[in-house]
Amino acid sequence: MRRQIVRYLQILALTLLSQAWCVSYAQPNLASPEPTPEQRDAAFTAQDAAREASAWSLQEMEQEDGDALSQLTANADLVFRGRVESQTFIYDADGTPFTQTDFVLADVVKGRAGLSRFTLLQEGGPSQSGDGRVLLVSNSRHFAVGEDELLFIELQPDAVLENRRAEVQHRFRIYQEQLYTEDGQGIILSQDQAQGKRWLELSADRHPAQRFQRIQIGEHTLTKRFQPDLSDAIKIPQGNNHLSAKSFDSVIATRLM
Repeated sequence: MRRQIVRYLQILALTLLSQAWCVSYAQPNLASPEPTPEQRDAAFTAQDAAREASAWSLQEMEQEDGDALSQLTANADLVFRGRVESQTFIYDADGTPFTQTDFVLADVVKGRAGLSRFTLLQEGGPSQSGDGRVLLVSNSRHFAVGEDELLFIELQPDAVLENRRAEVQHRFRIYQEQLYTEDGQGIILSQDQAQGKRWLELSADRHPAQRFQRIQIGEHTLTKRFQPDLSDAIKIPQGNNHLSAKSFDSVIATRLM
């Protein structure tokens, strides 16, 4: 009797294995195979490359709607021009430093009308023990009291961590009413009037002002060092197309109406 049961189980196992083999063998005919790496590379278009580049760099930020400035504004919850009024440092229970930056707003381009002040909390700052150490966090921005900024802010009021409730998407520094990157390259507004497109590019040179080379964190002063050759920047001289804070306001105002 035991031999009959074992024999029955062997026959059943062989039957199930045969069915599984038939299914796995027939499966490639039911669905198209996954593309190979070579096929993916062949399908990668110039538009895909431009889209990836715009996510990492300000070199070219042309958007599908033809206006990069409007796209930047549309993607932000709050856009304002403001002056850094003060900076203070606070610490959590583990002694991790956080930098609190308070802005006095001159103009709210997008967001709550009538907003006059804004506070940004970011991780990083000098050590609580005063031993000279400074915590630098890659996604935190460094501001200086008295300087003017044009900021694009993403708001997450429901975030568990307070320092994640507002994050800087894009930052343009304002100096002598002109817009610059954090490192002092001019923001150039280029346009193709025939196609009705506008995009942002970087100037080939940096402004020599010390504010673009120094980072002040409490009593600590850090200095940035740049390569003199900006071979990856587009060689466009600064001129009338260097975007100013005033012209930015007028461009955005007409696009948001």
